[in-house]
Amino acid sequence: MSHDIPPVIQQLLAHHEGRSIDFKEEVSDDLFKHTTAFANSDGGVIVLGVKDGSHDIVGIDLRNNALKKLSDRIVTNLGIHPVIEHHPVNDTHIVTISVSKSSVPVSYKKRYYTRVGDTHHHRQPHPLK
Repeated sequence: MSHDIPPVIQQLLAHHEGRSIDFKEEVSDDLFKHTTAFANSDGGVIVLGVKDGSHDIVGIDLRNNALKKLSDRIVTNLGIHPVIEHHPVNDTHIVTISVSKSSVPVSYKKRYYTRVGDTHHHRQPHPLK
């Protein structure tokens, strides 16, 4: 079954990576660093299943409870509860992870990250308070 690109995804794809949006092709260590950086900055959205730069939709495999496993990994490793949504697009799925600014410093593997432009930077926890 083919689906049109939902308006929310069209709006996200119209933007370049920056302080509040990031595109990731797959779940990786980098995804968790960027999620932490958004929580330690002003929040943001990660669009999972889209190539950075070209914005080609590669999709995410959601078999075997992949969405629940991703949510559990974020909660367990970061201690935050972002809004995670999946969007059917052209016989595949895109996942959006909406991260709010945290009131306390958030770490991943005992490291703290903040968002600077379209990248994440390692920071010490004291300036994040």
